[in-house]
Amino acid sequence: MIRRFVRSCSQALVSMSEPTTKKQKLVTDSETVIALLKQVQEQIEKEKPENALQFALTKLNAAPQAVPFDTIPLEYQKLVRKAREAAAAAYCPYSDFCVGAALLSVDGQIITGANYENAAHGSTICAERSAMLRANAEGVRKFKAVVCYGHSKNAEHTDEMDENVVAPCGACRQCLNEAAVLSQIDMDVIMTTAKLNKVTICKLSNMLPKSFGPDDLGIDVAKHEASVKLELTHAHHAH
Repeated sequence: MIRRFVRSCSQALVSMSEPTTKKQKLVTDSETVIALLKQVQEQIEKEKPENALQFALTKLNAAPQAVPFDTIPLEYQKLVRKAREAAAAAYCPYSDFCVGAALLSVDGQIITGANYENAAHGSTICAERSAMLRANAEGVRKFKAVVCYGHSKNAEHTDEMDENVVAPCGACRQCLNEAAVLSQIDMDVIMTTAKLNKVTICKLSNMLPKSFGPDDLGIDVAKHEASVKLELTHAHHAH
């Protein structure tokens, strides 16, 4: 039965990788996935079927593939452009590296932020956290995706740095994890090059494995969020 499942997945991925239009392309490289499924079948043939699924998920998520910008969903393309626009407002006199972030809320809102540096470097606010703080002030705390976009203003390093996708730092990943717990969604982290010629999409849980969160402190953030909403509703009616 498992072997039949592997064959079915392979056939489905082949058919999905031949779309009628460019916009419908499958983001994940089908050849990569098919190669992975062959490795899964090898696990099964080694009489370790119980390891096969976990092996597949770990391998698939550990090495996300860079894909052309115009193959990602239109909703994500718009989000990337918003992050790039936000980067123009970055305050970065110390690093000369502009970063913009764009959060996509569960109800479709886009909230952006840019990095804000400080002479005391530890007081610097990254673009992702800047966007989260802005969203929080507007009462938006649940998200399904985030874009991280950056480019160097230093001509000496521009070409080399602009060819690499920009990823959130550890502190931002931790803050995004809090939002993911609140949202109950393993959000997509969309990372792009400055030229928008390559995009990598990865699940947050794979960028912050074995994360520390509210559950580790015995805190039910969903219950807390519900009480905050109730207080806001009462405050609104009072006015």
